[in-house]
Amino acid sequence: MTGQRPLDVFAHQRRRLVATCRQRGHDRRVALRAVRALGLETFQKPGKPATGSLAKQEGDAIKSIHDGLEIGTQPLSPVIALSYESDNADKSAKVLNALIEAYRGYRREVFQDDSTSAIDAQRVTFEDELANVDRNYESFLASNDIGDFATA
Repeated sequence: MTGQRPLDVFAHQRRRLVATCRQRGHDRRVALRAVRALGLETFQKPGKPATGSLAKQEGDAIKSIHDGLEIGTQPLSPVIALSYESDNADKSAKVLNALIEAYRGYRREVFQDDSTSAIDAQRVTFEDELANVDRNYESFLASNDIGDFATA
């Protein structure tokens, strides 16, 4: 076995995860949330406020996020690494944290839909059916003079 690399059992999952993160991490909606949370001045050069329309300024800030964001993986691990590089370490940390929070908020919204009430209704139905089966079981035991040794 010398000269062989260990089997990377996570390779396929990691590639899929990174591709998803690249797609969603660079998603305009998530980046726009981060821009709006931080404010446009975060992405403007000091002493040189932007003069374009709001849409243009937001577009430039989103481009700045896309240009500075890197997504990578660790060998033999499903862990991904995110980094953001800019001209200022504090700004980089703030932008990266804002992106993560924006993505987490986006995920909460995506998964917080009407399916929760449908799942609750299904759970209640199953509980009712289980209670009915339990009553029938107890009735059968009683009508046939069968003792339930589990409860004795």
